[in-house]
Amino acid sequence: MQLGILDLENTQSGTLEFIIEMIQNLYEREDQDESLPFLLGLIGKYLNACRVTLTFGGANDMQEYAWINTESNCSKSNEKFSFPLKKSGSDSKLSFYFTENQKNISTLLTLIATLIDTSLAYIRNIRLEHSQRQLAESINQISKILTSTLNREELLSLFLDQLETLVPYDSATVMLLEDGLLSMHASRGFEHFTGLMDSGHITFDPKATYLMDEVLNGTQPIILADAKNSPEWYWAPCGTHVRSWMGVPLKVKGNILGLFSIDKNTPNFFTEKHAQLASVLAKHTALALDNSLLFTQLQEAHEQLRGLSAKIITAQEKERQKIAMELHDHTGQALLALRAELRVLQHLFVNHPEKSAQQVEYLDQIALELSKDLTQLAYDLRPTTLSALGLVSSLDQYIKDFQRRMKIKTDFLVAGFEVNRLPDEIEIVCYRIIQEALTNLVKHSQADQVEIKLSLENKLLKLIVKDNGIGFSNISIRDKRGFGLLGIRERLSQINGSLRINSHPGQGTELNVSITLPEDE
Repeated sequence: MQLGILDLENTQSGTLEFIIEMIQNLYEREDQDESLPFLLGLIGKYLNACRVTLTFGGANDMQEYAWINTESNCSKSNEKFSFPLKKSGSDSKLSFYFTENQKNISTLLTLIATLIDTSLAYIRNIRLEHSQRQLAESINQISKILTSTLNREELLSLFLDQLETLVPYDSATVMLLEDGLLSMHASRGFEHFTGLMDSGHITFDPKATYLMDEVLNGTQPIILADAKNSPEWYWAPCGTHVRSWMGVPLKVKGNILGLFSIDKNTPNFFTEKHAQLASVLAKHTALALDNSLLFTQLQEAHEQLRGLSAKIITAQEKERQKIAMELHDHTGQALLALRAELRVLQHLFVNHPEKSAQQVEYLDQIALELSKDLTQLAYDLRPTTLSALGLVSSLDQYIKDFQRRMKIKTDFLVAGFEVNRLPDEIEIVCYRIIQEALTNLVKHSQADQVEIKLSLENKLLKLIVKDNGIGFSNISIRDKRGFGLLGIRERLSQINGSLRINSHPGQGTELNVSITLPEDE
């Protein structure tokens, strides 16, 4: 609601013709908020009234104007005439106050009220048409924005520019919800009040910041008429100029993305009309953000896939090289030695038969070592115990061997395995995940203790690997250990599984694997 008051004690009263002409031409004036109080003053002076008031607009954008006669004999008015202005709005009305009973003035007052009603209705229609045209132009511009870029920061900047055409503001920002905190991204207008600022490092806890949580959990904008009248308002260093504030949620498909924070240094500025226009833009902004996120995820997945493919090729070559070296250095040499010793045995059979038994024993040791090497090589490729005994027994044997070799305390806990076997593809994935996890632990974690839990309940298989190592930040997931984790995720994606990683520097690392088992056929 706006209130305009004008004291016309020193203004000469206009003629009736001039007043009527001014009413009829009111819509042509750009300064209507100033012209209406002036017009009421002219009418009041002409009628010798004590006060004239005009209420104009709808329930959400009501405006009130008044002229007050400051003469002493108007301290108390005895008679009031009120006229509803039905064309101008359901709650619009024009009221006249007089000190004495007025005779033969009702017709004149009705004429003035009718003229004002007609003129204000015309003004209202013009404003409505302008607003609709502005909204149509904005939607057209939004369509262009949606097809212009998928870069998130560019999108947010363009939407803030568009927001200003719909909702005039002094400053505004887009806050996105990230890890439970609202982070400022694109912003406008703050440089006029606090100078240039780096908004990229400004965050808010929505649960601890007045109205923020309410906006995020709601579906409609929230308007604060005057921040100075709200003791709970949080005065950020960059927002000391704020008087009126409006928060608009950014949601898509039921997901909370963030909000528009819109400021004005004038109290009682934002209206329900502003809220409606901001909501329209917010829906398009949220959709664009969602598309941008999907595009970014697709790009990252593509890059990860390229990296994984290269890593797989490298791993295959290393594995082939390892097998070749094992066969050459151990198996090949052992076979050459065996062949040479067989020739010796052949000679002993002819010339020294008494020494043949000793030579046969030596050849048996060579064959035994050769068998062990081949067995270990085959076990590294795929453990025979996994095929023969199943996942639990194979892991138990592998983990005990790991603890013996690496001197790292390892606890293996199993729950809910009444079934003897799981599908082959699930058993081998779980086995490889443990291998990869323990390999990463040795390489990176500096841990001296690890706990492995394997549980099965209601067709949900859970595998948890938790160590007491140095941990790492979320950002470093994409470092040199990232391809190992990516390989785990790739394996899990083939069997309806998922991986969640919890780690913080100095607090160890926990891998949580969940796999939904297929229904029995």
